Parts: sequence; structure tokens; C-alpha cells
Amino acid sequence: MSLSTEESVEYVVSRVKSRGASCDGLVITSTQKNVEVFKGKLSSSEVSSSQGIGIRVLQGGCPGYASSHRFSKEA
Repeated sequence: MSLSTEESVEYVVSRVKSRGASCDGLVITSTQKNVEVFKGKLSSSEVSSSQGIGIRVLQGGCPGYASSHRFSKEA
């Protein structure tokens, strides 16, 4: 079952907090633009983007970090 990025963060944060740890969740969005020019003329251009989620957990004074680009409860 696929979730939105926001739903994924909310799900992970709720699971972590139910186990007594504190955490921060975030959505990461990245956009890349590539342009190639050959002999003064545009030869190619490309735009790509990606999204992911990240979480920082603190339990017993120890930090932990994780991230994923998959948005499902199984991931």
C-alpha cells in the first residue's frame, strides 16, 4: 500500500513514539537540472526530481538516523 510522503512521515513518527522514543521526521525533495551545450548550441537538457523521508530518533541518549525513498508501511 503506497502512502504520500506526509503520511509516511506521520506513520513512522507514530510508530517510534509508541515505543517511547523521541523523534523528528522530515520530507526531502530534490530537483536537478542538467544542460549540455556543444559548439554554442543547446544539445540536451534534462530535469529530474526525487523525494524521500528521513527520521532522527533519540532513545536513551543515543541518536539514530534513517531515510527511505519508498513510501509504504512495509518499507
